[in-house]
Amino acid sequence: MRSRIGDYVLAPRLRSFIGTILIIILVIVYALAATTVATLLLATSPWWVHFLYFLFSGLLWILPAMLIIKWMAGPKASVRKSKSVFGEHDA
Repeated sequence: MRSRIGDYVLAPRLRSFIGTILIIILVIVYALAATTVATLLLATSPWWVHFLYFLFSGLLWILPAMLIIKWMAGPKASVRKSKSVFGEHDA
């Protein structure tokens, strides 16, 4: 199945490759930004502020990564046949 963006058609392998590169770039840039913010703003903060900041910032990158992964999966089919133990049915 191919998906269409504007006038360009992206094959699933190309979509996965581009998405993988985007996630790698996202993780590197996000890690550098989060560490820079922590260094500049939290230098004299207590340990629990560091803990909360890194807990929050450590999970925050997942949101844009989920969008990239959703894009990598491609468009959903409007009606998809699926097989189950009980036979085929519409999902």
